[in-house]
Amino acid sequence: MKRMRRALSLLLALAMLLTLAGCGKSVYVKNAESLIAAIGEVDADSGEAVEAAEKAFAALTDEDKAKVENADVLPEARAALELALEEKAAAELEALRQSVLGTWATELDVDALLIPLLTSMLPENPLNLADYLNDPPIRMFLALKNNGTYETYVDEDSVSAYFTSLKGNLGIYYRYLLSYLIAENLRSNGYNISGDSPARVEAVLGMSLDEYILRVNGQSLDDIVEQEMGDDKLDIVIQAYERSGRFTVEPGRLHISASTTEEPRENDYESFVLEGDTLTITDYAGTSALDLVYPLVFQRVS
Repeated sequence: MKRMRRALSLLLALAMLLTLAGCGKSVYVKNAESLIAAIGEVDADSGEAVEAAEKAFAALTDEDKAKVENADVLPEARAALELALEEKAAAELEALRQSVLGTWATELDVDALLIPLLTSMLPENPLNLADYLNDPPIRMFLALKNNGTYETYVDEDSVSAYFTSLKGNLGIYYRYLLSYLIAENLRSNGYNISGDSPARVEAVLGMSLDEYILRVNGQSLDDIVEQEMGDDKLDIVIQAYERSGRFTVEPGRLHISASTTEEPRENDYESFVLEGDTLTITDYAGTSALDLVYPLVFQRVS
């Protein structure tokens, strides 16, 4: 009889325990509530806290989820986090934009642009044009303005100095090129001529190359070079580097349009690295509005 009473008491106690457990909160519910409460005031750095609480809540059964008293905080925290992250990204992007504003200057190696062009015009040319050109760079400016527009322009004195040097070097180059061609022509006509330097060719011709060119073409070599690289060409070069358009910036990418009436395109951009007062445009993707030889290393001037 005593054993039966004792068994009955144990069953009643177990029944009460199960009833209490069914009405109370599990350790998982309490953990989720604690993690939600730990989120606190949401800012851009609250990502880990929000995600931890969301994972703990998502792992609960539907019955346990209903017992989480502060569950309504979760969607509010997620929305606040996303807003904070958007505001942080916008602030960082604006800070980056501000960091590139100003006027930047670089030294353009125009010979590197010119050599392929001239070489393509003389595909059979045996002389390496790069061996003859060593002209000073042209100073170019890139102005990125606060209103979202940009301008490029060049220092006219540096353009003039470049053309003066280029004329002299091209004169030397053409002299050696013509000497080579004349020597080849003389050999094909039975003349025994060793070498093709201007001095050797002049000795065979019995006159200077300048006299020969003037007699054959009616113009001196200097006149020919002047025609190719005269002041009108100088103005063309100056105008070619006078460009303007719109720009936007994102980390590592400078998007610039070809005119102020066009918006920058997402897939057209100049890749850049900014280190203090040095802006290096390393390459481009899509179509480049600058269309220059990369990399371009700019220094801030204002």
